[in-house]
Amino acid sequence: MTMTTTFKVLKQEITRLQQTLEGWPHIEPEGLALRKLCQLLQESDDNITKLAAADKANDISLIFQDTIDSVEKFIERDQEGQDLWGNMLWKTRRDLLLSQFRLTWQNILFDQLNPLVEKALSRPFPFYYEIEHFKNDMIKDDKDEVGAGSYQYYQHLFKRNAKPSGMWATFMERYQAQFGPWDDNTRHCLAYLVCTDNHAREMSIYSYIAITREYGFPLDMEKLPLTMLSPPPAPSEQARVETAKMVMDLITEFSTLEMRNHLVALYTWFKDCKDKRDKNQKQERSNEWAQVMLGARAKPSINEWTDEEKQAERVDLARRAISLFYQRYMVMWRMGQFARDLFSDVDFPGKGRIYEMKENVLPLDHANFHLIIRGDPTKWNSKRPKVYKFLDQVIKQT
Repeated sequence: MTMTTTFKVLKQEITRLQQTLEGWPHIEPEGLALRKLCQLLQESDDNITKLAAADKANDISLIFQDTIDSVEKFIERDQEGQDLWGNMLWKTRRDLLLSQFRLTWQNILFDQLNPLVEKALSRPFPFYYEIEHFKNDMIKDDKDEVGAGSYQYYQHLFKRNAKPSGMWATFMERYQAQFGPWDDNTRHCLAYLVCTDNHAREMSIYSYIAITREYGFPLDMEKLPLTMLSPPPAPSEQARVETAKMVMDLITEFSTLEMRNHLVALYTWFKDCKDKRDKNQKQERSNEWAQVMLGARAKPSINEWTDEEKQAERVDLARRAISLFYQRYMVMWRMGQFARDLFSDVDFPGKGRIYEMKENVLPLDHANFHLIIRGDPTKWNSKRPKVYKFLDQVIKQT
């Protein structure tokens, strides 16, 4: 069956891909290569027309659709992982996630798009075979000595060839000869990070850029996630006892009279909201709280506070205490699987309490940032307490 790729659809998908790549917060080298391809194709409609006609048997626009889906999926999972684990703990897990996607991206680059671009435009994949075209990807600016060293070392190993054969074997042998041997754990870790096949036999220039960008040049071996391929060690009996005590103390704290009073303060403040789940009603009431707080703080003495201002102060104490409580929960959850299992066994805090916390405390935090602190409204998403994104991911997993 003959398939046709229409100019209009292909142009739309190329534009969509470029927009997706522009929105990639920490774009990987493969993304840079794809972005260059989009820029090349969009230089003229004639380039897109030729590409559309390069394969009569398949719809080329589907390649771009698959690429967009893969990149968007990675971006989403990367953000979810960062929200759940935090920057430090997500680092190793991100490397594992990236290795799963890198093979797909490089298959798209090398096996699917490169032959089509060669056929359509009588040239290889844009800036693909000559190392000079990757210089800006390796060297950020004139002061980037690490990037310059990485670029010069690549030229030392592979001359001007951006697609040398046996790249992993050459890199592994000559790097160790110059900078010292690797142990088996280091070799397995590097192979997992940079090799593009399942047999740890080949790498590409994109992998070289990624590894030297992330770990410097020469490679900072102390920063390598050497434990990424090994299961985490089982906690000692003492560690398990201490972890269990911390978890139970946190759970017990939620049942104290002090915590009850904090929760009652919130319930009382929001009691006039007809729909407890209506975010707009909750935000309006939270904004009223902020205005009352501003009025109270403008008075010279708390002895002059009205009953409403005293109530608003109790709400502020509750906001701070409950937010801190869930931040402590976030830290304990990230301590290890044993802690997570303990929370799961007692179904704590549970979806209901998490939803309730977000419904009552988040709008107060929002009002505090905008009206009391007078923060920049455009920076709310970045300034919003990270615990909320963490709780969103916990809910997804339960």
